[in-house]
Order: sequence, then C-alpha cells, then structure tokens
Amino acid sequence: AGGGAAGVELALAMQARLSRECAAAGHPVPSIAIAAGRGLLPAAGERARKLVAALMERRGVAVHDSNVAAVQAGCVRLADGRVVEAD
Repeated sequence: AGGGAAGVELALAMQARLSRECAAAGHPVPSIAIAAGRGLLPAAGERARKLVAALMERRGVAVHDSNVAAVQAGCVRLADGRVVEAD
C-alpha cells in the first residue's frame, strides 16, 4: 500500500483483521509494510502525520520511505535498493 490516506487505511485495516484471525487460529501475526515514497499522509498536517506514524509503529506496520521499483516472487524491491521479503 502507499502512504496516502487510502494506503494507510488499508494497511491498518489489514493489520487489525489479520491480528484477530491469526490470534484466533493460534498463528503469528504477519507483518505489513507500506511504501511511502513521499512519506505518510503527504497532504496532511505535521501533527496528523506524527500521530499516524506512531499508531502504525504501535501496530507493527513497517513504513518504508521509498517507492516500489518491482514486485517479484517472494520480495518487493524498493527504489532505494532495499529488498522487503514478502509472500
């Protein structure tokens, strides 16, 4: 997901749902990552961005300040060269 309002909402909703489902099934909660090349909520004010960043950190949602360069089997390659494992 991206770092705009829709991406943030989707990432937090997925994290909440997966947390409930995995806890009920006795499985570990998978991590969720978003790529926010322009940062989180670039159109919002500084206070809102800080609150959302703190919430995402508490919920275990990783935020990568880079754009996605490629999606491949087993990983996402970011424009800054980092590779994020995925399944």
